[in-house]
Amino acid sequence: MAPKKSDPKKSEAKKSGSKTSGKAKRSKHEALVDDLSTQVKKLAKHLKTAEKERDALGKKLDKHKAKTAEAIRAVEKKSRKQLKKAQAVAMPTATPTATPAVKSAAKSTATLAAKTPATSPVKAPAAPAAKTSAAPDDSWTVTRLRAEARAQTVAGYSRMTKGQLLAAIR
Repeated sequence: MAPKKSDPKKSEAKKSGSKTSGKAKRSKHEALVDDLSTQVKKLAKHLKTAEKERDALGKKLDKHKAKTAEAIRAVEKKSRKQLKKAQAVAMPTATPTATPAVKSAAKSTATLAAKTPATSPVKAPAAPAAKTSAAPDDSWTVTRLRAEARAQTVAGYSRMTKGQLLAAIR
């Protein structure tokens, strides 16, 4: 068989087809680049908008903090005034005819009154539980049983139940 001769028209069509396909590829790439550029621009706009919102919220937060601090200062000032009034009521007044010793005593009392709040009553120390000769029984409270266990140096009495305390003490 004789070798086939190539048709010049066909080879020309192939060459021109490859050129168009190259152009088509370039135009596809250019279209993708354009799309991506558009998306980047949109994202940049969204970023600017988000930054503006963040800045606005930051300013709002700063205003809120300032108002809160101002309110706290006002409450503190009001509390100081009320405390001064309460201390003035609690302090005994010295009479003009008082001797220096009486003035000194009044001053120390006033200082003591200023250091201790007027509204809190002074509690007397709790009296130690009186020991009874009676043996502990079910009528004893857990508090009384624990006090007795403490006196008898029972180990772990604070975690024991009433029944366990009774058994340990007896």
